[in-house]
Amino acid sequence: MVSKTNEQALEAAIERSLAGICSEEIKAGMNDFTPEQRHFLIGNPKDFDKQYALDSHKFWAFLETTQSDELAKLKKVAQVIGKRKY
Repeated sequence: MVSKTNEQALEAAIERSLAGICSEEIKAGMNDFTPEQRHFLIGNPKDFDKQYALDSHKFWAFLETTQSDELAKLKKVAQVIGKRKY
């Protein structure tokens, strides 16, 4: 049996180990896992915010899901602060 030993194969093996699926399988439509079945989620590099070192899309989705009441309060305060003239 021939094994793949290139960088892409290594990345796929790491993704599969952490998330249960790799990017290539997602692109091929083989996404039969739900997020609850995975330890980690594969993100889109375009969503990565270098300044804060996090996936901004997944970060806000997490806050909306787990802390929506507190996030709503924070949004109200941010709107008030945004309307002030300094």
